[in-house]
Amino acid sequence: RLGFRTMVGKFELLKKAMHFCISRKVNFDELSRYPRVCEEFAIWHVGLGASAGKLSSILSDIFHARNMLGFHGPDIGYLSTMNALISLDEPSEQTPYIPTRIWDYQCNRLEYFLDSFLSRKQSFIDLFNTMLDAYVTNAGSIEKACRSGALKSLSPFRQVNPTGKVKFGTFTSIASEYGVLSCIRELICSADEKPFSSNAGAKPFGRYFNAISFVAQAFLVAFSGMRISEAATLRKDCIEVESVEGCGDVYYLRAMTKKTIDDPSALWITSEVSRKAVEVLSIISDLRMSVMQMDSRISLSADDIANPFLVVYGVEPWLPSKTKNAERDINVRSWLPYRFWKKVSPGLFLHSEILIRESDLDESLQVSPDLDLKVFSVGKEWMFAYHQLRRTLMVNSSRYGLVSGYSQQYQMKHLYQAMSTYYGKGGGGLSLNQDIQYSFVEEVYRQIAASAKELVSDSFFSPLGDKHTESMIQLFAKADLVQLVKKAKAGEFKIRQTLIGVCLSKTFCSLGGVDNLVDCGSCHEALVDKRNLSFVVGFLKNVSYILPDIDEGTPAYQSLDKQRVVASKLIEAINVRS
Repeated sequence: RLGFRTMVGKFELLKKAMHFCISRKVNFDELSRYPRVCEEFAIWHVGLGASAGKLSSILSDIFHARNMLGFHGPDIGYLSTMNALISLDEPSEQTPYIPTRIWDYQCNRLEYFLDSFLSRKQSFIDLFNTMLDAYVTNAGSIEKACRSGALKSLSPFRQVNPTGKVKFGTFTSIASEYGVLSCIRELICSADEKPFSSNAGAKPFGRYFNAISFVAQAFLVAFSGMRISEAATLRKDCIEVESVEGCGDVYYLRAMTKKTIDDPSALWITSEVSRKAVEVLSIISDLRMSVMQMDSRISLSADDIANPFLVVYGVEPWLPSKTKNAERDINVRSWLPYRFWKKVSPGLFLHSEILIRESDLDESLQVSPDLDLKVFSVGKEWMFAYHQLRRTLMVNSSRYGLVSGYSQQYQMKHLYQAMSTYYGKGGGGLSLNQDIQYSFVEEVYRQIAASAKELVSDSFFSPLGDKHTESMIQLFAKADLVQLVKKAKAGEFKIRQTLIGVCLSKTFCSLGGVDNLVDCGSCHEALVDKRNLSFVVGFLKNVSYILPDIDEGTPAYQSLDKQRVVASKLIEAINVRS
């Protein structure tokens, strides 16, 4: 689902393209038939700068929907060329890729604090309930306890002239008694500052709950690729487990997504370790919801009580701004940017561990060549952002080809697979040094040469007859693989896959072949591959199935009917030679 502004932006770009064609007295859907005008259009297209890629995306969408629309603009050959030009000449700025050392460190550090909480979870629960009971007892009600300035001398932690019925002494003493003091101090106090004093009251307890919630949320983003806005909508029942034969247990997170697709119950595949973050957040959510349910000023629905959000704002008596919190709508989702980790959890990362080293910078630049070196340079702290977690996860999943493009698209909740490809773009640079890149290019040319040599076999023939077939493959029959590699590098021949086999044209083809086989049946540069018989038969069946539902006078019908005729002739020609 596209927003209004996005739709208007797309329409304006398309309108400019239409105006260009009108100014040259060429129909938009016939642009590729006029090479000179198409070349002018390409120059104009690239001149759009930052909008060039957006227009390519629009033209590509129109081309792929041409059967439904009844028209199209530039063909697939033009679009492929333009996409290559734009990606080379106009590199788009992307979110920085977190280098492996820093990525591993931040993940391990996040998990460390989650484990620290979970190892003392019952102590935290007991301390929370003990403190809540004391505040309510001294104030007389939860509403009075959660009203700013109402406690005054009634706080159970008041050191001077305490008048409340329940007196604890200092917060540090009771936190130490419950065995959680060191855990709290480690997260909310940085290594180079003094721990909070014994006179700080109970505010550090609320700060710690906010900090550990921040940690758990970041952990879930890092291990799922969710947007932070999506992670903020996770509820207590969000984690699901499915037993898959051959894979064991597969874990999912369920939440809402609506930025590029609209799904109130979308799934993200995640790691088993995500259960730790969900458990931490569930415990804190239950404790805070128990306070909300006691407070008559807070309106809660049955769903909020039965299945609350994982991240719930605090209304505990020891937190500041309690009156305002009581008036907030629980469904309003908010979060602090990841770069504010020092403000929320000063002890989360050690300064020395997130300083950028030369090897870190080199690695990140391989994936993000447009990295802002004023922000990310050797000796500076890495500036974290939630979207970096998403991008880094995407690049790493693309690196070794173990995750398909469709799986990446589903995981990222992208409308188009191209969006996921864009996210993973650059990941190959991590694995390929200069020597490997050279070997890779050499292997590509060897494969081209091998494909050329294969054309000499009985599997290929020209629709124009045996003599024409011999003339087309003469070059490949006389040369060996070494010679063909040299000829491929020199551009003496090109091989392009088509629906019926291959095309040997060294120039741009505006007639189709990749998506339309009408002209391939009579093309001097086309070779039919007998092994494509089953595909052509399937193609014919599909066209024959679609035709009856299309009006005969439409361009779509005429095009498909021509393809039906050509496909039938090709099947007959293949059968004769088999």
